[in-house]
Amino acid sequence: MFRSLLRDNKHSVEKEQVIKLIRTVIDFGAVRSTSTESNSSPGTVQLSETVLRAVIAVAEHAEDPFRLVCIQTLTEICAYSIVVISGTHP
Repeated sequence: MFRSLLRDNKHSVEKEQVIKLIRTVIDFGAVRSTSTESNSSPGTVQLSETVLRAVIAVAEHAEDPFRLVCIQTLTEICAYSIVVISGTHP
């Protein structure tokens, strides 16, 4: 998945399929936090840090046609757990 996201725009069909797969994993594999208390455990998203970094890289690239989809995907991940996204910062 990581390599497919970092390819150039000649491989747009492959990139699109990987983004669809990532969004499917988020839809079916993510678990929301069950409590709103501050000491409760955050939700989880079953994606590796490497894949999340690749999605962030695509979202940061202004000329990528999948930029807006990746921004939306990151927003959905934040709805489950902001800790997952903040943990990918170097």
